[in-house]
Amino acid sequence: MEFVTAYFSDQLVSGFITGATVHVVIAQIDDFFGINVPKFSGIGYLFKRIYSIFMHIRETNFYTVGLSIFGVIFLYLGKTLMTPFLNKCLQFNIPIPYELLLIIISIIISHYMNLHANHNVPIVGKIPTTLPEPRLPRFDIIIDCFPYAIGIAAVTVAIHISMAKMLAKRLKYHIDSKQVN
Repeated sequence: MEFVTAYFSDQLVSGFITGATVHVVIAQIDDFFGINVPKFSGIGYLFKRIYSIFMHIRETNFYTVGLSIFGVIFLYLGKTLMTPFLNKCLQFNIPIPYELLLIIISIIISHYMNLHANHNVPIVGKIPTTLPEPRLPRFDIIIDCFPYAIGIAAVTVAIHISMAKMLAKRLKYHIDSKQVN
């Protein structure tokens, strides 16, 4: 592992985090606009996805965009304004689950405005109340999944090393790349 971590410079870590952020944003942007774009894979899939998003941008569901913007603003104001204000007023630090509150508020808004039926806002739908029955995995797809598993493992290692290096730099402590646990 020391051999791998030796090549993770600050610029590489910063670029990696920026690239991961771009991938996450591109993966979620169609849901933000309420448009349906096909899923792509393989070389250049990110550019195909961006092109597809621009081709379908006229299909934007403004109710979905409004709900999305409301959610972003609610979370931002809750974390940056309300939490410090409440901690100052109450004299102790109480974590407030703004994400859970947002889900509850969104469900109430969606239900009473009937957003799914009236404005085609996608909803999760029925959620099973029981656990699925245990069964053996499908062994016929292992060959197909193996390259993706290797990629996911490499990205996971890179993310953890990147985060450790970033936090070490910010908090001014040394990381021993030979350390196993």
